[in-house]
Amino acid sequence: MQNYALNLFNNQTYAMILYSICTIAFLLVPFIIYYFKYRQDTSLINKYLQVFPNSEEAYAAYTRDQENLNIVDPYRTKSLFTIIYYFFVMYILSEFISSIAISIYLYANQFSSDIINPNSEYFNQNVYEHMQSSLNIILQIVIYGIAIVGVVILMWKPFMEDLKRINKKTFAFGAMGFGLLYAANIIGTIFLTLIGVMNFKSNASNQEAINSMFNTSVPNLIILFIVIVIMAPILEELVFRKAIFKQFKNKYLALIVSSLAFGMLHVISSALLVFINITKGDATLFDFVLELIYVIPYSLMGFALGIAYIKSNNNIASTMFAHFLNNFISYIGSLILALNPDLLESIENAATILINFLH
Repeated sequence: MQNYALNLFNNQTYAMILYSICTIAFLLVPFIIYYFKYRQDTSLINKYLQVFPNSEEAYAAYTRDQENLNIVDPYRTKSLFTIIYYFFVMYILSEFISSIAISIYLYANQFSSDIINPNSEYFNQNVYEHMQSSLNIILQIVIYGIAIVGVVILMWKPFMEDLKRINKKTFAFGAMGFGLLYAANIIGTIFLTLIGVMNFKSNASNQEAINSMFNTSVPNLIILFIVIVIMAPILEELVFRKAIFKQFKNKYLALIVSSLAFGMLHVISSALLVFINITKGDATLFDFVLELIYVIPYSLMGFALGIAYIKSNNNIASTMFAHFLNNFISYIGSLILALNPDLLESIENAATILINFLH
């Protein structure tokens, strides 16, 4: 096979660097203005802890007074910055890191970018699949690592306050959250089945991408476990429950916003990709709708976790526990199916019988 040399620092790389710098500047300016305008005393919660001997009572009184006396949450600013940082890393910086990683891979193998372009005459399916398998999981842990370090630093104090309030009830509410998650999954699947979506697309693209990673090596499976079972629950709960809830005084408004945001998180990338393909003539509006419709089941899952968060007196440890359990069971299930492909066929046959029954 002929090799095609690639210049690592081409115009596309320079454009990506410039785009990232402009985006960082755009995000930081409003935050700086917001920070100096609304900066609050972050030791306020500690005053309540000195008055009330029980940490749960202190936090309940603090939350109640926030609502009644219109007190601004001392961590509201950092929570806002946390949300901005998360979306910047996951949707902007990740693209830059991915493009650099792909360029390095191609440069190291002396390939042109045409070899992984499906529309090019030089496209090679084997090279493309090898690149996907070797880079995808590594990129996942790098991007999640950058995101989780920044988010934990920003949310360190409220995170530590919640961990200090852990008791038996925390795990009880976590178990309740896991039960609600399970129920949300069933309701979402039934809904998609009844409206006929499952006949065209049985899984969201986000889930399909995760499933494809299980056909890989043991080290990669370990990395995948760390990302899915450990890092994702910590990261997503700090952002979509703790940080978003701190932006609203009304807990039910926060519940709706966080649930919808959680749903959009899991479909937005694939939906945008389909939308771009529509402009190229490689996809249809129907494909775009199929991607977006999965916002509903994911939002139901976010709603379930939000209910558990509210019931646990806003202790993020409870929803992290529920999220850990959910992702752990999903990981084990996907691993079993990857190791036993025949089992998948049996499950699909059972699902077909259920779908026919529902129709």
